[in-house]
Amino acid sequence: MAAINQVNTLPADYRLGEYTIESVLGQGGFGITYLARDTKLSSQVAIKEYFPQAFAARQEQSTIVPRTYSNPSAEENYRWGLQEFLKEAQALAKFKHNNIVRVLRFLEANGTAYMVMEYEEGESLAEHLRKHGGFLDEPILLQVFLPILSGLQAVHNAGLLHLDIKPDNIYLRTNGKPMLIDFGSARHTAHQSEASKKIALTPGYSALEAYPNQGEQGPWSDVYSIGATLYRCITGKAPTDALERFQTIGRDQPDPLVMATEFDRPFYSSYIRECVDWALVLDREDRPHTAFALQQGLMGKEMTNEEPAQSQDAYSYRSGFIGTLNVKQPKQGKQKYKWRLWERVVAALLSAALIAMILIQTNTITQDQLFYGIDTVRAKINGIVAATKAGITGQQAEAVNEGTAVETVELEPLTGQRLATPFNADKVLVHILTGHQNRIQTLAFLGDDLVASADADGVVKVWDVAGGNLLHTLNEKRRSTGVIAASPDGKWLALPTDRNTIQLWSVHDAATAGELKDNAEGILAVAFSPDSSSVAAVNGSHNAVLWDMATREIRNTLSHGGDQILSVTFSPNGRWVATGSAGGEIRYWSIETGKVLGSFKASAEKITTVAFSPDGQRLASGGPENHLKVWDTGGGGHDIRFVETPRSVYAVTFSPDNRWLITAGATNAIQFWDLETGELRQQLGGHERDVYSVTLSPDGSIIASGGDDMTVRIWQSR
Repeated sequence: MAAINQVNTLPADYRLGEYTIESVLGQGGFGITYLARDTKLSSQVAIKEYFPQAFAARQEQSTIVPRTYSNPSAEENYRWGLQEFLKEAQALAKFKHNNIVRVLRFLEANGTAYMVMEYEEGESLAEHLRKHGGFLDEPILLQVFLPILSGLQAVHNAGLLHLDIKPDNIYLRTNGKPMLIDFGSARHTAHQSEASKKIALTPGYSALEAYPNQGEQGPWSDVYSIGATLYRCITGKAPTDALERFQTIGRDQPDPLVMATEFDRPFYSSYIRECVDWALVLDREDRPHTAFALQQGLMGKEMTNEEPAQSQDAYSYRSGFIGTLNVKQPKQGKQKYKWRLWERVVAALLSAALIAMILIQTNTITQDQLFYGIDTVRAKINGIVAATKAGITGQQAEAVNEGTAVETVELEPLTGQRLATPFNADKVLVHILTGHQNRIQTLAFLGDDLVASADADGVVKVWDVAGGNLLHTLNEKRRSTGVIAASPDGKWLALPTDRNTIQLWSVHDAATAGELKDNAEGILAVAFSPDSSSVAAVNGSHNAVLWDMATREIRNTLSHGGDQILSVTFSPNGRWVATGSAGGEIRYWSIETGKVLGSFKASAEKITTVAFSPDGQRLASGGPENHLKVWDTGGGGHDIRFVETPRSVYAVTFSPDNRWLITAGATNAIQFWDLETGELRQQLGGHERDVYSVTLSPDGSIIASGGDDMTVRIWQSR
């Protein structure tokens, strides 16, 4: 946020009618917004003062006058802007829309005008992005922009334009509901004059026609600004300015804007990226003509510029949220039946299920959006239940869910993952486990007490970590690729056989308790989802197959086309999988739909191992040709490429505190890389030949490694 020039602002305690100025909320080229108190109602309000500092100045007694001494046209510009400011105040005062700032009244004083608006606690979208890594994930993105587009359509229906939409002018209330603010550049769409061209321009967010002699502005201009704001939220940066794009293309050079559909890193559905690119088309004729058209596209519906079938008034109620329905209340009789608690719960569940079915059938929401909403509600309920058990009050429990510090208790994360404690990379060798007859291919911890090892023959052994004792030998008479995976809850070990089957070995019963079948023979890689509800595997056809553990049925099969998939891993939130291919491509997929959400290309020929960091903000990839890289999954450009890496990297994993990347490769040591500096900080040597696998116990206190010397080594903190 730009520094506020306190010299040009009204001082604190200044009286403006029945309002007392308390502080400055913001300052722009065309005005200053103050926090004030209504002395009659004893409530806070926001007051916008018309003050175009480019051609006006504040004199003594707070009066604002045009700078005629330095600008001959200042008087005309100032008077025109003042009249437009009053017109917009009058028009906005008639609005009562949840997603448009509410104007309570307007008044004239000090040679200028003031717009008095409702004040609500919150922050701008720009501030929110600065605090949260610069991005909005897809569900939050839709929760912000679908309602904003509803409000914008209502503004357009009234014949008004905003003309300065950007992250600074979208306000997020503390209850999460967004609001479009700062209509200081707004004006009527009709009767455009030369003076109407004198509006604020925000490079990157203003459409081409906002510049002089570049065409007529209209609702499509605000649509461009919405597209630019969406672009900022999914790529982490503002788009290239429209005029610069136009001039570059005019020189027969490529458009300098990297399209959202070409920006490979963030996790967003392809149709959302297509909507962003559509909104950022330079030619207004080829752009969405209405906010409604863009809203439909963002909801996964057909993108069209045809006029909506419903009446204009309908826009005010299309908030994009699953909300309450306007139904008539039944007349009450003399006696009112009091429902029991269990009856209310059942009725609420049935109603919610019915509404969800209707919304999905009518394409109002997608299954991903529904499941995100369910997860959010469930998380809040779980947090409140956990807090109640710990003796926290309802208000404190809510604070825990909102991330507010509560000193009375530290709750376990709702995902079931352990709280990250500082990882100690200083480990010592405590056991050397022998008994395999071939190279150790993969390792997997079954809780903190057991570790399983698989060799290149497919023989699997289960060891007691504390004593280093062999407890079980599995798959002894079969041959497979020697890959295994353990469920995060410690209940299951997945071990492929030499056929098209993955056996599920129960840790509790020490026996096989199920199978996952595929049509293609051979399993090259296998992984469990964080909640242990899904299994992903790379089969002999080099496709990735997703199974549902509850039904043991295949839910999706993922393919890179002609490119062979070699590795697979789940994101920490369990909603995506990442795959690495023989062609050096990494793709993100939706577990629910099986659709590609994003991709990017590595310089390596093969990606043989991939892993997400516990916080999901990074993805590590390894392979031959010294390939070892950590990608910023948000796309902020903070990738890490390491030097002096082994000629091949066989396994990668992150420490629980997100500080270290731990690798196994064509060297006889486990290597620890500092994720802040990219430097190799420590090595645990001892293997006689290459290390092929490395894994950490869930609490991070124990490391297991295995390699070409056919031994499993157990390392613990000093």
